[in-house]
Amino acid sequence: METSHWNSGYSAATPNAYFITLCTQNQIPILADYANGSMELNACGEIVNTIWTQLRSAFPNIELDAHVVMPNHFHGLIWVGANTAARPQLEISTTHLALADVQVTLPRSAPPMAHVRDVLHQFKISTAAWINRYRDTPDEPVWQHRYWAQLIGVEREVSAARKLISENSCSWLQDKFYVPTIPQNDSTQTLQ
Repeated sequence: METSHWNSGYSAATPNAYFITLCTQNQIPILADYANGSMELNACGEIVNTIWTQLRSAFPNIELDAHVVMPNHFHGLIWVGANTAARPQLEISTTHLALADVQVTLPRSAPPMAHVRDVLHQFKISTAAWINRYRDTPDEPVWQHRYWAQLIGVEREVSAARKLISENSCSWLQDKFYVPTIPQNDSTQTLQ
């Protein structure tokens, strides 16, 4: 797995779209449950979903696009750059449980023009801290160290990324990250 796919033409002054994929440590399905053709986020998945939607407040130069939390991975489309007028203004879904106490861990001093790697680093740190707190597993790795972050630029690639994200839950049993085993821990408890 590659850490990232950075394009040498990256510029913080122009909007750049990235299709990202993060996998859980050892691809253990701790974020959602799939039964009878339906994907249901558990408390750990709700933490991931909640923190993702909070990233906009932590990093003012990003816009969040489509995303999906799967049992053992996460896909998201994120726009990074100063020109907010050139990026789509999508309404973020809030259909999942709003977790009042869960919030993104803010960096000590977020740069005004954060790079996607800064955003993903903060996302991984924040979600891991809250998931470990919930599961009472201090310092356990939640995410694999490496991740995919593919710079995409043309509308066709953006549309393809959005389609993959929107259809990912429906095709879980055929997904390349599908793992038929169920974790032995109880990550489906109600968050308190």
